[in-house]
Amino acid sequence: DIFYFPWTRFWELQFGALLAIWNEDYASKFGSIFAKVERRVRPLIMRDNETSATPLVKSALAAVGFILIVYACIKFTKATPFPSKQTLYPVVGAALMIAAGKDAWLNRKLLSLRVMRFVGVISFPLYLWHWPILSYLRIILGEPSTKILMGAVAASFILASATYYTVEKFLRFDIGRIHWRAPALAAVLRGLVIFVKYRDTNARADRFGLEKINAALGNRAFPSAGGKSFPNGLGFFEIQTQIPQRVLFLGDSHMDGYWQAVVKLSEKDPNRFMSSVFATQGGCIPVYGYKRSDSPGCVERIEKILDVVKNRDRFGISKVIWNHRWDQYLELGMHEQYSTNGTSLVGADKIEARKVGLNKFLEQLRATGVSVTIVLDQPSGTEFAPNSMVKRTWKGFEIGPAFVTRTVVENRQAISRPFMQKIAKQNGAYILDSLDYLCKNQVCQTRDHQGRPIYTDTDHFTRYASEDFLGYLESELTLPRHTSTQSMKSALSL
Repeated sequence: DIFYFPWTRFWELQFGALLAIWNEDYASKFGSIFAKVERRVRPLIMRDNETSATPLVKSALAAVGFILIVYACIKFTKATPFPSKQTLYPVVGAALMIAAGKDAWLNRKLLSLRVMRFVGVISFPLYLWHWPILSYLRIILGEPSTKILMGAVAASFILASATYYTVEKFLRFDIGRIHWRAPALAAVLRGLVIFVKYRDTNARADRFGLEKINAALGNRAFPSAGGKSFPNGLGFFEIQTQIPQRVLFLGDSHMDGYWQAVVKLSEKDPNRFMSSVFATQGGCIPVYGYKRSDSPGCVERIEKILDVVKNRDRFGISKVIWNHRWDQYLELGMHEQYSTNGTSLVGADKIEARKVGLNKFLEQLRATGVSVTIVLDQPSGTEFAPNSMVKRTWKGFEIGPAFVTRTVVENRQAISRPFMQKIAKQNGAYILDSLDYLCKNQVCQTRDHQGRPIYTDTDHFTRYASEDFLGYLESELTLPRHTSTQSMKSALSL
């Protein structure tokens, strides 16, 4: 978008201003210098009996400028940064061709052609017409074919030509009728204002709530500053209350999404809710053989977690709440998985190895005697992503659906939900089904009552949604009835 900002383009206009100042004030002063260079260069190129009116120096400037422009046309892509040093190529190239003047060979032979002069004459209306035509084609068709794009360019030339001859030429050069042109233009502009106001064609962001959708991007409810570590090196973030007993939160970035909800509950009633410890890591599951290149150390964390839970009296751990984006690992089979002998697993073998690993981890947790609550995962999908909610139409904008049915969500979790329920029952763990709270009346909303997306992408809660929607953790943060005196004393000493 910075391509269209005037403060990122003004320097290009300054090149034109400097060029105008040069032609007005300095070109004549340096003319003698150019003439001397010309007299020295010409004998090196031409024979004594040859004559030519072509100024060699200026022709060279035009040629260099033309090469710079062609280079930019060939080499520049969508990934070329703007503004940047690369932007100097076409700008300096255009300045050199203009500075070379009409007598330079390239300018005289190429730019003086009738077709080139005609393009120059209609260039401004061509600029005005081509952009809305190409934009609306993409709004209506998505990605138009090459044939359609060529037709759009042809239509732009036709409309630009008509605009030049019927509007621009008439207004600029017909001096005899200037006395009524201004009132006519004022009437047209007034008509446009009335049309926009009363026909409700304004497509500003605030009318469609786009600013709320844009604000959700990057607004994750994750822990921030204040990280600590247990003696064994397991990192965590802590929310302290007046109750020293701790809830240990385990999982990936989906568990992190509950951080802001726990902060709000803890601040609201610090004498009722236990302190909380988030020992999470994005993209990790506690399964041996699991590997994700952008989130290393997942396997190494398993023993550290089990060590902390085994010594829960020392660390004041009262219960464990465990959540992952289960479908990412069990439905989609994302990231690498290796067998015990180092063989890379795929397909059903990969999923089965992860099932075995998750069940084993839960068994090890429960063997310590700690209470474990498994949170079945929240809804996810492109319908929840703010950057997928807005669709352009020829009328303006269209916002995506406000709800997704619970049936659709459960179908996306068809493997993970039954499996986690199964191993929870086998190991005496509790189940907290997030869909019971996030999907009222069998529909899961994508935005809150203010029209704000509840996610910052396809599956991570925003800070405000974490506070407003995830209060159902309240019962999990209260102190269990049977808490040992020893663990209370240990927690108080930390």
